[in-house]
Amino acid sequence: MRHFIFTLFAFALAAPAFCGDAKSAKYISEGISFAKHEKYSLAIKRFTSAVKEAPKNSKAYFNRGVAYLKMKDEAAALADFKKACELDNKEGCSVARKLGGKTQPADFSAVTSEALKLEAQEKYEDALSLLDGAIAKAPQTAELYYFKAHVLFNGKKDTGGAVENLDKAVSLKPDYSDAYFLRGLVRKEIKRPGKAIEDFGKAIELSSAPAAFTERGELYILTGKPDEAAADFAKALAVNVEDDRAQTGMGMALKEKGETAEALNYFEKACALKNETACSEAEQLKSAGGGSSLLRAQKEREDGRYDDALKTLGKIISSDPKNYEAWFLKSRILLEDKRDFAEAVESLSKALELKPGSVPALAARISAYKELERYAEAETDAGELIKLSASDCRLYAQRAVLRGLKKDYSASAEDYRQAASLCPKKAEYQFGLATALKNSGNAEKSAEAFAESCELGYKPACVFSRAR
Repeated sequence: MRHFIFTLFAFALAAPAFCGDAKSAKYISEGISFAKHEKYSLAIKRFTSAVKEAPKNSKAYFNRGVAYLKMKDEAAALADFKKACELDNKEGCSVARKLGGKTQPADFSAVTSEALKLEAQEKYEDALSLLDGAIAKAPQTAELYYFKAHVLFNGKKDTGGAVENLDKAVSLKPDYSDAYFLRGLVRKEIKRPGKAIEDFGKAIELSSAPAAFTERGELYILTGKPDEAAADFAKALAVNVEDDRAQTGMGMALKEKGETAEALNYFEKACALKNETACSEAEQLKSAGGGSSLLRAQKEREDGRYDDALKTLGKIISSDPKNYEAWFLKSRILLEDKRDFAEAVESLSKALELKPGSVPALAARISAYKELERYAEAETDAGELIKLSASDCRLYAQRAVLRGLKKDYSASAEDYRQAASLCPKKAEYQFGLATALKNSGNAEKSAEAFAESCELGYKPACVFSRAR
């Protein structure tokens, strides 16, 4: 399927698009230009404008179908390909057949195609009325709820209604990748990053959509998880190195991690691809107080010249004591390279004074405190991270370890229990819970948790389970 999509996309760009109204042809040309640079949302808007100008322009529908397909919105793509086919576009007919109607029953393809057409014409109430009529006849058809959500979100800006219909779609069809992706976009819009991350993760699990990696990566940046963000952007860039959003996102992730020189490299690449945010970030890194010196310090660190890097950073901090990046980079050298944990804590504390709630700084200070066996202070910082991202099972597991090191086994067990409830397939969290319960003297509950961990495939737990 992936090979087919890339072949189709190359063909769509090569195909002549200039048929029908001249204004429609102009929009199609602009849309193709956006699509070449992986800016599919903007491309779809241009193709939609082309449809409005010339509703019988089959190339507009066909190209929009390709853009939807690249966004992993297969339901919308199929509707456009079928509409192109109705307008005697042979390529549209061929693609619609290859997709095989897998997104929806054939009986409703005309309904969804017409609903998309009405949406493009901004006749949202008519589109919703049409879909509601189809839902009344076939209330178990997940795709109808998906298209209704599509109109509600993109047309009416009714995010609540969109989520409600997407909930219904995935309840009827649990492997509906497009629905999870769209729900992720809606939840991103209404600032529910934790839930949006879950939806993009499900879409990735079902279809490995590159767009979902980029969307999730941006949310990881917003929630202070630069390592996870960098991993997602790397996967998006592995598919298309000219994805300017992913290049910019990677720059943001590296900047958060204190890797200023490498961040600048990505920002400049994205800037060359006309990403205005990246251009602005690159300029800020170059012109900010101590900017060039920070880059030099980063390069000295990369070369293993740690003492030189610390001297450079010392000069920056002396002239600009409020430079968060300098304090944070200094702490990383002290923590990871020099192994001077006490001084690393001091630098991280300064960084956190300048940027309270900085997730990378809090995470680094936890590591330093742990090395110094200052577990109570590490536990406090772990609690701050949980406040910032209460749905992240890893953070509860991290605090559970710290509480265990303090020999506060009951509190450790509570954290492991919360981690296991958030990530029920993580057998090691059940194992941690079992160990904490065992250490707190609760043998019966401990045995149950060991058995559950064993059932989840964690072999060390099976030893305890068999010994029961």
